[in-house]
Amino acid sequence: MCPEEDVVLRTLVVHERTEIRERVRRVLAPEGFDVEEAADWTTATQLLRMTMPELLVASPFLRDVDVLAALALVGRSSNIAVIALVPDDLGALGPLSLDRGADDFVRE
Repeated sequence: MCPEEDVVLRTLVVHERTEIRERVRRVLAPEGFDVEEAADWTTATQLLRMTMPELLVASPFLRDVDVLAALALVGRSSNIAVIALVPDDLGALGPLSLDRGADDFVRE
């Protein structure tokens, strides 16, 4: 649950696979997170500007961008917390995500 009942944390989930985005929404929404979704980085950057989320949950693998570099830029240039969604079979990518600017990582 969010620390204060009246607080809604805006969250942007970026992943190419709809089922992954929906799974993250199902976990976060009941806990008080307002979840927006994007399937590509172009849409994600538009939503970042429009919604100004407090949390960004993103896959390091998107076709249109080096997401790890983008995560580093977002993390350094804002107060947005960044969590990388790392595929189970690429566990070593988690620590790399942290080195590149993510605040934490979770496995898909």
